[in-house]
Amino acid sequence: MTESTPPTGNGEEAAYIEQILGRDGLLARAWEGFRWREGQIMGAYPIDGAIRSRTRVLIEAPTGTGKTLMYLVPAIYHATRHGRRVLVVTANLTLQRQLIEKDLPRLAKVLPWPFRYGELKGRQNFLCRKRAQDERYAPTSWQTEPERQQVAMLLDWEKTDEHGDKMRLPVALQRSVDQRLFVRSEDCERERCAFFGNDEDRDANTPRCFAESARARAFSAQILVTNYAMLCMHLRGYAQVLPTFDIAILDEAHVAADIARERFGFDMRPGVFARAVSLLAKEDEDLRADDSVIEAPSEAPVSEANDNGMPDEEFFEQVAQLVAPPDEDLAAVDPETLGKSIIDRGQKFFLRLSDLRENAPIALPNVDFDPNWRTLVDQLQRAARLYGYKADRLSPNDARARALAKRYDRSAQHCTALAARIEGAMTLADPDRFCYFVSDDEDKLALSQRALRVDEWFRARLFTVGRTVIMTSATLRTNGSFAHVCQEFGLEEKNVTTGFLPTPFDMMTQARLIVPAPDNRRMPSPVEPGFDAMVVRMVRRAIQLACGRTMALFTSRKRLRYVADNLGDVGYRVLVQGDMERGALLAEFQNDIDSVLLATGSFWAGVDVPGESLSCLVIDKLPFEADDPLSQAIKAQLLKQNLSPFQHWAMPRAILTLKQGLGRLIRTTDDRGVMVVLDTRLTQKSYGAQFLRSLDVPASCIVYRSDVISEFLQAAASAAEPRGD
Repeated sequence: MTESTPPTGNGEEAAYIEQILGRDGLLARAWEGFRWREGQIMGAYPIDGAIRSRTRVLIEAPTGTGKTLMYLVPAIYHATRHGRRVLVVTANLTLQRQLIEKDLPRLAKVLPWPFRYGELKGRQNFLCRKRAQDERYAPTSWQTEPERQQVAMLLDWEKTDEHGDKMRLPVALQRSVDQRLFVRSEDCERERCAFFGNDEDRDANTPRCFAESARARAFSAQILVTNYAMLCMHLRGYAQVLPTFDIAILDEAHVAADIARERFGFDMRPGVFARAVSLLAKEDEDLRADDSVIEAPSEAPVSEANDNGMPDEEFFEQVAQLVAPPDEDLAAVDPETLGKSIIDRGQKFFLRLSDLRENAPIALPNVDFDPNWRTLVDQLQRAARLYGYKADRLSPNDARARALAKRYDRSAQHCTALAARIEGAMTLADPDRFCYFVSDDEDKLALSQRALRVDEWFRARLFTVGRTVIMTSATLRTNGSFAHVCQEFGLEEKNVTTGFLPTPFDMMTQARLIVPAPDNRRMPSPVEPGFDAMVVRMVRRAIQLACGRTMALFTSRKRLRYVADNLGDVGYRVLVQGDMERGALLAEFQNDIDSVLLATGSFWAGVDVPGESLSCLVIDKLPFEADDPLSQAIKAQLLKQNLSPFQHWAMPRAILTLKQGLGRLIRTTDDRGVMVVLDTRLTQKSYGAQFLRSLDVPASCIVYRSDVISEFLQAAASAAEPRGD
């Protein structure tokens, strides 16, 4: 399937697609605002075919195609007709919320096939009933009035809301309130929680944990919506994160591998040590006073019940490390002294890392390192064994003791995981699969690990025999090929059904792309002196020619700041990323039609500003990524395979980012806009042609004069004005 080759269909079996999505189909008659789209129909047929044949399909669906309905209609059909459970994976909670609160409810009202849908997301998205109860009876000493007001609001909300979902709150929470009342899975005190468990495990008058209720609903759904964070937990082998599923739909599939690289690694921060040893010197007062719940030591060092949500294979590897040395007397270890020593050594460890954070990757096993990190590792492992010893002494016949034993077991796993991570980073363990570095993002120091390749996890636990996997996004191809995304997933392009759909927009009348002329030698390249000053001049000129209504996207915060500081008075309101929260900034830009927005980073994707507010998009340079430790390590791996890092990594990723940027400009058939790229490499380097080809913009839309901005936008405005009789 390509833009020029319409689908042949799947015979009468797929007739429902036309009946539902066709020009005169059910949605056209029953769904207000539904618009027939050729690409939507074209994409639905190969998705139906992949589901029937239990194979994989990659579909690039440009902005405006309507890809959500393109995949949901076939998925719901097969879920209800053939009992196939569907997993829809999104890139963020915003898209997840749109599916759950808008698209699926509307489809449930009009489709002739009744179906159940639900969503699955992390525990930290739900109000913790136990923390709320604790707050009622033993309130935290909150520092500010806004904190106290929000806590009071949440305590009332907990009594009346059915879901306890943070996304349903009308206000953004204070960080301190969020962290106190919305807990992560590893901080859940399930063993001591009256709200946790099934109905038969709780008192009849005790409501169920919000997160557990949501999980139960999700596991009974035919269409289950989740995000890549949850999928990655499943791919890593975490037990019972997702139910079994037959069909996986990866929306925004172009970001899946990057999210997996992060999720298959870790970020360890200084505060982890205090949390890991927090139970070391504590015992429940009631248990300490009751000798009947304390038993004589046994040989087993720790319970092997994996209640920590840790990947099973990692859990059992780490349990093996807890065997105590033959001469170790755990009963003689002072827990408080050990805990304080771990915290102290942990702080000194991170102070030393802070001094060395410019050295990345951090191959430091032979570097003078004071204090000795191996002593910290040994102490963490001893703490894990001590937790196991304490857990083993508790009677399995007492409910309170069993609950405390499970908490000890989780703490033991935490200590062992920290020891393994420190040792792995400091010795560069498994360098063909992982890289390690010290990061300092927003003044938050971390020891970090990232996966270099993620294809092995996708192949082992997602691309299994008999399962359909549908991967779609507006940006999957680079230079007309799916080779890069296939490489990321570990797929052979020849073994996957691939296709790209036609854009629903008339680019000849809706868009212009302004680039430096091939013979323009006056314009400096990004690596030449004067480039930043030229960007300021060109952004100012674009704003004037577009009468405001401009978004300028930058590839670095430094250049963004330089332009913002030197732009001067342009006659229009200038909004700058960082001046306010992202959502508020976009709302201001949308509502103040003549305003200007200067942004970078996350604004390259996921921004939807249809209409006149975004009429001109300026991009400072081709969005090649900074050479961070992860990129350096991946490029080194490609060189070992005799592959070009530029052709197989740097350029494909820059192309996809540029395509995402262009996707911000034209969002509907009524939009008109001009994109300006200020990078001379686009027309003066041989690889520039690959960028232009990947944008799928007709050659006649590409021009070299900036005054086209005003000419084109004025002509577009005149054409859009209603004519008199």
